[in-house]
Order: sequence, then structure tokens, then C-alpha cells
Amino acid sequence: MLEGVLIEIRPYLNCGQVYVKLNRNSANRMRVFILEQRIYIDDAGEGTGKSSNTEIMRVNEFDLDLGSLSGFLLSGKNMSFRFNFNHLTMSALDKRTVRVLMQPLLLRCRENDSLAIQCAGCQAEVAPLRIYRRMREFPNCIVDPNEFFCHGHGTMGCQDKPYSLLPGDGDLFYGLNNVIIRMVNLSNIVQRGEHLHCQRCLRFLGMAIFNGAAARLWADTVRWVPFAQKAYEQQPASRHFFQFSTLTELVLRLLNSLWPHMLPSINLTGSRAVLFASPTSQHKQYMLIRVVEPQLRVLRRISGHAPELHGHYAIKLNYGIVEDCQAEPPAIVQRWQTHQDVSQFEISPQMFMKLRQRLDHNAEYQPIEWRHNVMSENLILTYFIFEEEAQPGRVNVHAPKPLCNEEHSSDSDDEQSDPGSGKFTRKRSARLRRAISLPSVLDEESNHKRLLKLHLHLAKNKFGSSHDASLN
Repeated sequence: MLEGVLIEIRPYLNCGQVYVKLNRNSANRMRVFILEQRIYIDDAGEGTGKSSNTEIMRVNEFDLDLGSLSGFLLSGKNMSFRFNFNHLTMSALDKRTVRVLMQPLLLRCRENDSLAIQCAGCQAEVAPLRIYRRMREFPNCIVDPNEFFCHGHGTMGCQDKPYSLLPGDGDLFYGLNNVIIRMVNLSNIVQRGEHLHCQRCLRFLGMAIFNGAAARLWADTVRWVPFAQKAYEQQPASRHFFQFSTLTELVLRLLNSLWPHMLPSINLTGSRAVLFASPTSQHKQYMLIRVVEPQLRVLRRISGHAPELHGHYAIKLNYGIVEDCQAEPPAIVQRWQTHQDVSQFEISPQMFMKLRQRLDHNAEYQPIEWRHNVMSENLILTYFIFEEEAQPGRVNVHAPKPLCNEEHSSDSDDEQSDPGSGKFTRKRSARLRRAISLPSVLDEESNHKRLLKLHLHLAKNKFGSSHDASLN
């Protein structure tokens, strides 16, 4: 019956708020039981006489000394109530809390390595193989280029020369979820205005910047391929440009760029930002963000079948989406953009879509009555929860299958491994161990001799059996 449970925990205020998301509209026979050890829902099935108990939370799970409950609200598929507690063991809460720290912005490739750039959709080569001798971090759009460089601006004769962030032919600059190279290094690209598309699949890859002299490619649309050092090596697999590139890590870096000195208390005027993306050359998308609580501790259970609650750190915020903007942004976006304390940041369309999906999903924990604020922006209340995720863009490279006889050909797929992990995806069977110990893994000459003997033996048996049949 439960789709998820989200509990806001405020240890220093000795209170919490429980949000329960149901998988259907509320029923008249649903009851909430508050016991000394746990709180659960009893849903009596209509006409069946049976009931299934669904646990919301265990009161003593974190040595929680529950004081009182108040503010019960049941609306549609949502239920919420507030509780106060007299004691909470922080060590038990910290032990069950997932911590995701902001990782440094590190590339997977290195300077002076030969690499090519491919489209992540169709694997077409969009930047031929070349050596990038200098890889440097590119400042975000909030920092002025003159402030990004060292304060020692050289001699007096160079002060009249403006600082330029235009990369050289052998340079590769990188920023938040993007890499920047010279436009002359690209190939098989279709340009529509400032938008760059793959010539084969027309996938949107990035934007032309510096008046078309350079290209900013989004890291979630391209991959890089290292140079095969030896001719007999198989083609290396494509790789993501960054070592840490999950949505949680991208949002952590984004928040650090928007508010480098984020404190537990953010004023209402300085906690707003406008994120925008350009999926096509004629349309833009805007996301308005207002941070409500930057450092909130929550307990979450995604499925009702797993009663354990896990702690996370989260940001509570209001957000709004403005889409299909062609000529000029709407009035609400323009009002935000006119404020000097509102930061603006461009992200990739794919990151925009994933972030929106995450915020839309977490907004469903809030009842409809509390989901929209009463201000003119009509923003939606939601959470962004920092959670552990798998790194994208990791492609397993499988070794070529060894030659084997027909008897063991069906076992050649039983062993596939990631060379970087050292773990097999499937346990090696006893039959496969016997097959590996056979001469099928010897050199080519031994295989050839063994196959000749096998064919001669089969031919001899076939001739002998047919000869015996004719005699009979």
C-alpha cells in the first residue's frame, strides 16, 4: 500500500514531519495505529475481511523517545503528521545515514594522451584522434575571466591585452559537465546557429562559443576514446570524461558554484537561481529555484516492503519550470533575471531533464495542499536528496572469446568480466572449469592438430559403423 515514506528530522528542534505516499487514493477503512514500538497503517480490504499491516516507522529505531503527535492530514494519495521527541541517539542516526561528499572535478583522460571524441548516441567520431597537451579547468559563467586568473597580471606592457579563455588547438578545457575545444578540431558536425549536432544521428552535442571559434560539448552527450597502443589490440571502449559525474555530484558542484559559502541559514533574497537549457536553437527551458533549507536531514524508505529507514542529507527547495520559450523569456523569468542576487547558470538539456524528474518525483511526498506556495510564482515544494548512484559512462570491455570445440561452444559466454573491477558477472560453472582445462585454450597449432585427429576419429567410426551395417 505504501509507495514511500519521507521523514524530516530536526534534531536540534526535537521534532520531525512524516510524509507518506500511498499507491492509491485514501480508503474509508484505513486506520493509523500508534503503538509504543511502531506506527503502522491497517488497510482492511473491501469484501475480503483481510488486512495487511504496513509499517510507517519504528519508534525505537534510533532510540527515539516519542513525545506527541499532531497535525494529521490525509489527502488523496498523501498522509502527513508531525511528531515531537524527547530523545534521539545521534550516533545511531549517523550510522544509518548515507553521506555523499562533493568530489573534485577530475578528468579520466590525461595530458599528452592521444584521444578521439565520439557521439554518445551513435559512436560516430566528432573529433579525430589527436594529442591534447594542456587540460585546464574552465571558469563557470558566474566568474569574470579577469578574476579567474592570478592577480599578478604581468608587466605593464601586457595590461592593454585582454585576457582570453579561448583554448588553443592543443588545449582541452573543462567545466561543470562540459569540455571545450577549438572548433577546428571537430568533424562530422552539423551547426544550426550556435547549436552543434552529430552529423550521423543529429544528436545535440553542445554549443559554439567565442563567436564560433570554440565548441562547448556537454559531457553527457560525448565520450572519449583512447588510442590503441598496439596494432593487434581491439578498439578501446569509449569513456566518460569525468571520474565523478552522477546527478548528485553534479548538483553538489552546481550548488557550490552558485553559493560557494552556503551556510545553514540562507536569506530569502540570496538563495534564488535560474537554471536554463537550450535543447534546440529556437527553444529554451528555465528552472527557477529558491532554497528553503540547505542542510536538512531526512529518513527515507522507497518501498513499503523494506521497513528499514535510511538517513540522507537533502535540500528543501521551491522550483518552477518554464518551457518552450522562443523569443524572450516570460515575465516571471525576466523579474528574476533583473535581480543582481539571482545567479544564472546554463546546464545541459539532459541534466535539466534528469534534475526535473528527480524534483518532480520527490514533490509527490508533499500533500497537494502544501505542494504549491501562495506567492505569484506558484513554485512547487520538493527535495533534492543526496544519494549514492552508479557512475555513468562505464562500458565493460570484454576480452575476445577463445576458440573452443563444438562441445563447449555454449559455455563461452559464461565468463564475462569487467577488466577494471576484477569481478565476474556470473559464477564460473564446473563445466566451464573443465572446458578451460582442456586443450582448447592452447596455441593455434595444437588446436589444429587436435581437430584433425578428431575429424579422422569421427570419419573412422562412421566408416566402421556403415561397413558393419552392410555386412549384417
